[in-house]
Amino acid sequence: MAEVPPTNNERLRPLRSTRPSTGGPRTGADALSDEFVAHAARRLGYVVAFYGLAYLAATLPGLAMRLAGAVRGVPFSESLGVPGTVIPLWLLCCAAFYFALRSEWMNARRSIETGLVFEVVGSLMIVAPSFWEHATTIDWETFRPAEVTWVGVFIIICAVVLPASRMQTAVAALLAAVSSPIAIVATIWLQAVDVPTDRLLFLVGLMLQGNLICAAVAYGLSRVVYGLGVRLKKAEDFGAYRLTERIGAGGMGEVWRAEHQMLPRPAAIKLILPDKLGDSGSAGMRESSARFRREAEVIASLRSPHTVQLYDFGIAEDNSLFYVMELLDGVDLERLVKEHGPLGPARTAHLMIQACHSLSEAHDAGMIHRDIKPANLFTCRLGLDVDFVKVLDFGLVKQRTAQSADLTAKGIAAGTPAYLSPEMIVGDELDGRSDLYSLGCVAYWLLTGRRVFDYDKILKVVVAHANEAPTPPSVVSEFEVPEAIDAIVLRCLAKDAGDRFQSASDLADALETFAGDHPWSPQQARSWWDAHLPSVDSVHGRRSNRRK
Repeated sequence: MAEVPPTNNERLRPLRSTRPSTGGPRTGADALSDEFVAHAARRLGYVVAFYGLAYLAATLPGLAMRLAGAVRGVPFSESLGVPGTVIPLWLLCCAAFYFALRSEWMNARRSIETGLVFEVVGSLMIVAPSFWEHATTIDWETFRPAEVTWVGVFIIICAVVLPASRMQTAVAALLAAVSSPIAIVATIWLQAVDVPTDRLLFLVGLMLQGNLICAAVAYGLSRVVYGLGVRLKKAEDFGAYRLTERIGAGGMGEVWRAEHQMLPRPAAIKLILPDKLGDSGSAGMRESSARFRREAEVIASLRSPHTVQLYDFGIAEDNSLFYVMELLDGVDLERLVKEHGPLGPARTAHLMIQACHSLSEAHDAGMIHRDIKPANLFTCRLGLDVDFVKVLDFGLVKQRTAQSADLTAKGIAAGTPAYLSPEMIVGDELDGRSDLYSLGCVAYWLLTGRRVFDYDKILKVVVAHANEAPTPPSVVSEFEVPEAIDAIVLRCLAKDAGDRFQSASDLADALETFAGDHPWSPQQARSWWDAHLPSVDSVHGRRSNRRK
């Protein structure tokens, strides 16, 4: 048997950014596009500059009066006081923040962290000097702060500008929100101002109420901004493909709808997240990466139009594994039967013939799929054709060569119990006839809407596949199943591989002979699709998601 052509490794060079990888899952600023963060840093610089100028304009009259007092001979400490000392220092800090954001030293993470610090300290400085200066002249019994203050406005502005993570946004917004109550309590305590406790608690609650509402609004806005940055980062990671919509998510990762940035060609990107693969550099991650690469190489080596096409594959900066494949417009055979009921014998034969064409090429190349099931067979629109079958998910493929390693993940049984061949169950040597047994189980499902052995316990199902004779489809199908198709299915389900069809081509020949007398015409297929699936959105991603 032939091996996967060695040219695959040259033709399928992984997409990877030239920037160094962090070696693990990205969080916070690392999950964002560098360009996006650079723009955010520039916007933050503008905010710092505007804040400093506005702060200077608001405090300049008071500073001028204090300097005038010093000129008239008032002692320096008395004329300036605490606000007169702190405000100039804070203005110098604003200038330092601004120039730091424009420096080469400031990378993505530092710029966001600097902005969060500025948000907290800036919020405190909006209120603290004013409270300190007027603490002894305020009528605390009648004093009532505005429900929405400049602190709340500042918190919202920072959230829009700063693409911080959830935790960073929440912590900074909460600290900024409590700055006003902290300033008023600290001022009253340090200056020993006599304010009744109940009145103080009322003022603190009033300030918190408005600021916390603004903090909640800021958190929601920040999530939108951060999500945009993450999507831009993903677009960078996947080379020429731009992610447009997530169409599935599961235990191992995600499936995204994508578009080529130069060609009008939609695609689906299957993405395995790094935190599902184990620690960076671990044996588990290396093994998963090897399995993922093998799947990409296997799919790329096959040329049958009935095998899903692979456009590209690669490893993103955060060690996410992905490959780009054709975006299919149709439905898998699992969902087809669940939503529309069992199929007639003619249509079943039509679909199975196409699956045989894909498997025949794979078997001739020494590959065994090992996970043939209705969810991995997809009927779709392809150009002007309908009911065009694509075989998916070669992740459990095994090569029948002495040099090839079985790359099935440790601890995960190959295949799906309802479609396992007897030799897979007992651990015998496998060949392409094992896939034909599974394909017989698929045909049984299409004809009857039932599994070959539909027990409620997995162990019973497995034991039945190894030992129990199946009930003929004609006995349980709602359609009249001709003897010829009954015999074809039962031969596929023979316990001894020697009693089955000896190749996918032999099975296809038998099905084509049957189809000659029971045709499923293109007109019948188009009429069915026009009636039941006139405008099918791609569900390939959702189906693929269940495999993760």
